[in-house]
Amino acid sequence: MGFTVTFTTQMSTWINNTKTLLTVKMTGVINKLTLSGSITIKQKGSGSDKELILSGAAEIIADNWNIHATIDPMMKSSIHMISMYGTVKGVKFDVLLPDLVQYQHIDFALSDIPAIGMMLSNIPIPIPGMKASIDAGIDLKYNIPFETGILINEFELNPPGEDKDNEWVELYNATLSTVDLSGYTIHAGSNPQTKVHRITNMILTPGQREVVYLPGSFLNNSGSSILSGGETVILRSPTGEDVTSTPAKKDSKNDGQTWQRVADGAIDWVLADGTPGGGNCGGLISGEMIKTQILKVLKDSAVKTMGKMKKLTSTEDLSEFFKIAIHDAITTGIELIAGCLVEASIFISIEIGDATSTLCAGFRVALSIDSGFVEEGLKYLVGEIESLLMNIENPYGLKLKEVFTDNVYFGVTVYTGISSPKFLNNIDMYPETKLGVHIDTNISGLVRLIGKNTGTWKVNAGVLIMDCPSALLPSVMKANKTLDSDLWLIRAVFTSA
Repeated sequence: MGFTVTFTTQMSTWINNTKTLLTVKMTGVINKLTLSGSITIKQKGSGSDKELILSGAAEIIADNWNIHATIDPMMKSSIHMISMYGTVKGVKFDVLLPDLVQYQHIDFALSDIPAIGMMLSNIPIPIPGMKASIDAGIDLKYNIPFETGILINEFELNPPGEDKDNEWVELYNATLSTVDLSGYTIHAGSNPQTKVHRITNMILTPGQREVVYLPGSFLNNSGSSILSGGETVILRSPTGEDVTSTPAKKDSKNDGQTWQRVADGAIDWVLADGTPGGGNCGGLISGEMIKTQILKVLKDSAVKTMGKMKKLTSTEDLSEFFKIAIHDAITTGIELIAGCLVEASIFISIEIGDATSTLCAGFRVALSIDSGFVEEGLKYLVGEIESLLMNIENPYGLKLKEVFTDNVYFGVTVYTGISSPKFLNNIDMYPETKLGVHIDTNISGLVRLIGKNTGTWKVNAGVLIMDCPSALLPSVMKANKTLDSDLWLIRAVFTSA
């Protein structure tokens, strides 16, 4: 019927803890539509600890649109059960089911002021047994100290038994967008020119992690004359730019411990039991992290700049070196600062509930910014200063108007909630739970509604459990119970292609 079915296995993985047993893929063309779908079966562990991991993928490609999907029903290799992305009629989209956003939280609202709060939460309405409440305030959600982007999350320098073909690197997508890593390369810092592994056919959805096994004896366990401090692993883009790299590390023990970030995307690293394809949980976040990161940014920027310039033979070269290194350090610092912000908003809410405050329904209107506003806003301001002091004309290519219209959002959330009656003594055992439907758009999107084009429009929409109680978080997500959480049951992002 015009379809091709292939059955493949990866025999090189059969000696590993996680084995790729079988992949069944079907491809074909119907009415000028290219269709493909696949199912992969993996086995993790052995004996009584053995478990099967099932995942799938599908795509539909036409002349002017495409849809791609990955399915991980047991959420073993990703924190999402379903991920979809593609482009339809000039609109790019990403859809995630579910999606967990964790953060630290600071807020201030009128309801926090005792006298005003009491008055605003007990407004009588002409419905027997019901009351209304009004609230307004500011809300700050942030995360420190985690990195964003495509990251090397973990690496195995010295696996149990034979090292050859068993060393591996775990890549992690710490962004909100799907990224195609085909053509990226992994390099061993001890010999980056010859120790090179090219990645093929790898697409990472937001929050997804993927283990890449390295050929031969790729990594040096104890460093080398080039890297006396240990081995590093580098990920480079198809254009040769360094995307992410690990600190220099050594591993003299022939066991299952790996070097890994203390949490997915965290800055600090620790040597702990390996978690290939799973969330990192090997250590505690250090209090010296910010100081360490500043020194690391300065050092990395200097090394990167020296690598580009190759040599310094004159005062002009030295001046250019400082100009490039300072610009790179400032850029990296801004991106790290911006990556700490999840959302900052000013909000107004109106809610109707029963007399016992057990059931409620309402809506929340907010004007908010995210990390993009901080990053682009700081880059614009720094760019203006660099233009004056260092004669670098608009180094980031940003326009103030678009910084504002692209990164300021107007959003509405309609929700319903349930909680324990206020007169109960054990109210903390049954925390309030609110289920909401949310939609927001940036100012560029609002301007499009009146027929004007400016910047890049973006719309976010979905269904979520707001400030989700820890008891409702799926265990497979390996959530940090010390952080606040918004659990999106479905989340979609739409933007212009």
